[in-house]
Amino acid sequence: MIIDVLQTISEGKNEFDIFYNNKKIYKAKLPFITMSGIFNLEKIREIRVFDLNNKIKYETSYNYIDNQIEEFLPLKYLITNSQKFNQFKFINKDNNEEISLFFEMKEIWNGYCVIKYQENFYNCYSVEDGYIKHVCIYKDDTQVAELVKPNIIIDGKDTYRIYLKNEYDYLADACTMLALYLDRTEYNSSYLKNKSSLVSKNFSYSKVNKYYDSNWIKNNFKLDNYFNEINNEIIKTKKEIKTSAKKLLIIMGIVWGILIFITILLLIILL
Repeated sequence: MIIDVLQTISEGKNEFDIFYNNKKIYKAKLPFITMSGIFNLEKIREIRVFDLNNKIKYETSYNYIDNQIEEFLPLKYLITNSQKFNQFKFINKDNNEEISLFFEMKEIWNGYCVIKYQENFYNCYSVEDGYIKHVCIYKDDTQVAELVKPNIIIDGKDTYRIYLKNEYDYLADACTMLALYLDRTEYNSSYLKNKSSLVSKNFSYSKVNKYYDSNWIKNNFKLDNYFNEINNEIIKTKKEIKTSAKKLLIIMGIVWGILIFITILLLIILL
């Protein structure tokens, strides 16, 4: 099963379309961070997911006090062997907590997201490998899914793809909530505007790197051109950024040249 979480609006609001095997299933709305909005501590953590009839499917519950108590002591995990951050509950249309997510630190260089779904826990290990971030989702010692996030943002819009083994398709909604959770906690790009491009190349070095198998997607799914598309988009975007930078330097050079010419002319007149 392949899940795509694609941002459609990034200015004034953050909205996403969600596809399961190329079929649109949900729409999602995340908070748009503004200077005035940062004082509404609950609103900026709100995630809402709707079906195609605009009926609420999931919405988040974030207990600010409980989170602050858990996160207050720096490096608490060195003493207790566990410390949780950004604990979100996803409440379904029947007002039941169906999915919850949090980031857990066990020790230095050993932190990962955790999905809790129907009393079962799935660890999600994040690894940066150049222009793509990989989040490897495990049930015990078995990898069941992998989320990939290109480190390229065009017009402030983030994209996520999840490869989920068919026998674990009951985790589709939970994996989708993981993508939205990551966007809210790590990738909220409300500061980026349309007509903008951002490309970053990152590598991670931590104890969770051992959970990353670079061939897992290749070995478990039919090859498609998704990664080729990412590489082509990166090459294209880097070229456009370089061209824009050259144009900017030329304009700046012309402006400075004019200013210098005017300065020299004024000096000649005054002297």
